Amino acid sequence: MYELDEKAKTLTVFYNGKKTNLDKIKTAITKLGYDADEMKADAEAYEKLDGCCKKA
Repeated sequence: MYELDEKAKTLTVFYNGKKTNLDKIKTAITKLGYDADEMKADAEAYEKLDGCCKKA
């Protein structure tokens, strides 16, 4: 489950620790082109994002 705050530009993820872990979730987010806390976005994936989804 997740909660998106468009105004703050944050995503909060709620997960079952028996099925996955935080590092796997963060890695998946970075592979989509977004930063995940201290983990930086994959540069190639970031370049593919629409302009509206990139950092201002």
